[in-house]
Parts: sequence; structure tokens; C-alpha cells
Amino acid sequence: MKKKTQFVLSVLLALFLNEINAQQSTLMGHQDLLGVFNPSLNGGKMGQVSYLYRYQWEGLGPSSNTLFFKYPLKRSDKPYAPHTIGSVFQYEDLNIVNRARLEFFMSNTLANFDEFKIGFGINAGLSLNGVSTDGFNVEELVDPELANVDRKLVVTNRLGLSVSHSYVDIGFAGQLINGQKVSDYHSSASFKIPIPNPKLRLNPILVMRMTESFDPQMEGQLKTSYDDRISFVVGYRENFGAIFQLGIRINQSVKVSYGLESPNKNTSALGMTHELFGSYFFESPAEVQHRKDSLIKVRRDSVNRARIAKYQKEREEELARKDSLAQLAEQAELIEEQDSVHVVKEPSGGDPEGVYTSFSELEGNASDNTHVILDHIGFEPGLYLLTPDSYAELDKLFNYIRHHKSLHLEIQGHTDNSGTPESNLELSRYRALAVFNYLVSRGVDPARMNVVGYGENQPLYPNDTPVNRELNRRIEIVFIKK
Repeated sequence: MKKKTQFVLSVLLALFLNEINAQQSTLMGHQDLLGVFNPSLNGGKMGQVSYLYRYQWEGLGPSSNTLFFKYPLKRSDKPYAPHTIGSVFQYEDLNIVNRARLEFFMSNTLANFDEFKIGFGINAGLSLNGVSTDGFNVEELVDPELANVDRKLVVTNRLGLSVSHSYVDIGFAGQLINGQKVSDYHSSASFKIPIPNPKLRLNPILVMRMTESFDPQMEGQLKTSYDDRISFVVGYRENFGAIFQLGIRINQSVKVSYGLESPNKNTSALGMTHELFGSYFFESPAEVQHRKDSLIKVRRDSVNRARIAKYQKEREEELARKDSLAQLAEQAELIEEQDSVHVVKEPSGGDPEGVYTSFSELEGNASDNTHVILDHIGFEPGLYLLTPDSYAELDKLFNYIRHHKSLHLEIQGHTDNSGTPESNLELSRYRALAVFNYLVSRGVDPARMNVVGYGENQPLYPNDTPVNRELNRRIEIVFIKK
């Protein structure tokens, strides 16, 4: 037992003196903390406060307390403007060695393309080291000089880059030493695997750490989560052992989890490592105001466009009343002729078998070119102002496309043949645009959507009855796989 204690103490001091910081600690399933190791990965619209307690190797290794905080800033289109700031505080107790470090970080977006985003982050801080020789004989150490480092203040820093796509986030970070070289590398690749069940998610992650003192170390994890409420992680850390984690989201703001690392045969003498993790997520005042402003803008634009459309319709009716009696008689004669000889014309937008479906009947992933007619979408008569009972159906559409990120969609507006073809074409496009604006206000990327108005040109049924005309007045969604 004495030799084992000497060995562990010497190893821990060696790790400490080589300034191997928290990057050499396993994630143990807590993938939310990747931003601690790579500041460029601290994006997102939500703020976060997290606490992590680590009890390593059944008390032989360092116990640590980590407090992580990030805060999203007000959105800006200016290049290199920071979008997230935050800090990390950590206290590690190795029984004979302790360390406290405080770091502040900033992250922003260098470039934002159609499908790719390049991020950059930097952090800087101080680390204060201390040694306590009470309870053991310094002469028993492999190198007694290891204890002569009490109260050593170290300046810390870290640079990070990341490339994000819909299904993968790749990050690379390193510590800059004396402004000349980069060491203590940390690279990661996190994947999002699309599966048919929108509530089930699979997120593999690969992590590699490398320093000047140690060989590269690989770590792999597979995270499975259901409905963002419960998650389970299994993984393995090279040269150490298997990783298990169970996480539960208590509500929209609070998430807790427990992680365990079981040693392999070569590290069985070290014992198990335990971690407890809790996070609180929140919206910043700037994000809350942005969401309110977006919703107000959508409603204001809808009201303004509705007023313009109403004025145009009233103007058209006024001009129509000024038409000559001869024109009115000609129109009446034409209507009488159409009523007497009724020819059912196959509509250009007819319902071919298997093409059209309702949103409530859509299950799983929509196939390419699937046409979905939204139920319960209403507008004020002759206007393009959404009625309040339309939001429930639009929220269902939002949740569906949020879980199917590979789908793009075309929002189509259709009317019956009441009014002039020109006014119907404009009315249909503005109604489709009202749906587009609502989805944008909920956070859907505008690049995934296209707006088209067909007016009265693609009826599903002949406009010969009030029921058929009502069915022809519709919002249609066409899903496109890209």
C-alpha cells in the first residue's frame, strides 16, 4: 500500500508540474462542456450556468469543482463581433497539491455560409498552484524537488477554431506558450445522425488530446437521447477505461446527469471516477427582446399588407362599378352560358394519387416532393392576416421541420377564382409570406424556405360550389430533400 501511495502521489505531482489542465480530464458523457476545452464551441442562443463535481480514482486522484458560465450577446451583423462571453472557474484538490484557475472566454463567427459556419474563440486567465506536505514524507517521492512549487502563479490561454454543419461540429484548440508555439492540443468531432424517429437522437463524439509530455489520447462516446428529456452515454477513454453517463432534463431550464468511469485491467489500482453535473439554461434579455421584436414585426407586416390589399380590393370594386352596362351585360351573358353548359375541367393542380396529404396524417420523414395541405390555417376574409387559431397548426409544422433538418420546403399560397387573377396572385403570395414570416420568427433558417403564390391557377377542384372554393383556398407545403 505504501508503494502504491508513493506511486500515485509522484504521478499526480508530475502531472501537476507539467501543467496538464482540465483538457486531460475525460468528458464522461458531459458533452455540454466541450466549450470549456474549445472556446469556439460556445455558440447558441441560450445562456448557461453549469456546475461539475469530480471525484477521481476513489479519492486517490484529484477531486475538482468546476463552474462554467456563458452569456449570449445581442446579435450583430458586424464581422468579428463577439456573440458569446463567459468564464470558467475550477478548483482541484489532489490532497498534496491544489490548484485554482479562473479564465474568461469570448467566441464569435468568422464566416457564415449557406451550410457551413466557421467559429473562433479565445480564453485567458490565471492559475494558482499550491502544495501541502502535511501527512507524508517528502523523501518518499521519486523526486523530492517536486514539492518546491508552492504558490506558483501561471498565466493560461487557449485558442480555438471550429467548423459547423447541419450534422457535424469539428473543433481544434491549443494553448499558446510565450507567444511562439502551440501545445496542449484538443480536437473533437461531434456528429448528429439523422434517424426516422424525430424524438430519438444519436450523437457520436470523438476527442483527441495531445501534449508534449504524453502520447495522444483518444476518447469515443455515443450519446442517445429521447425527446431531449433523457440521455444515456457509453464510451471508452484510451488507457483508462469505460465511460457511462445518465442525464435527465427536469424542465426546459434545468438538466442534471451522473457520469462514471470504470478502469480497465491496467488501471484497476486507481479505482472508479465519479462526476455529478448540473446545468441551468436561460435566455438573455437581448434574445428575449429579439424574439418579441420579430413577432411584433411579423404581425405589423401582416397588418400593413392586409391594409394595402384591402385598399386595392376596394379600388378594384370602385372601378368595377364604373364599368358600362354593356360590359356588365356581357359578363352576365358569359356566366349564364357557363352555367347552362357546365364542363368539368381537370384542374392543373389536381390531386394525383399519393401526392397530397394532410399534415396530421404525415408520419416519419417526408419523402422528396411530398405535398402537405395545412389544416386549420385561416386568414381574415380577402386579407393575408393570420387568424389566431392558425398558430397551433403552424407550431406543429415548426416542431416537425425542427426535427427534420435535412428537409427544405416551398410554401405555396392558393386561392379560388373570386376576384381578378392579378389580385388573387398577389393575395396568395402574401398569405404564403405570412406563414414564412411566422416560421422565421420561431427560428427557422430562411435559407431552408421558398415562397410562391399561384393565385387561382392550380385549383384542386372546380370552383363551382362554395365547398370547392373553400378547399381551393389553401396553404400547401412541398418538402424537398437537399
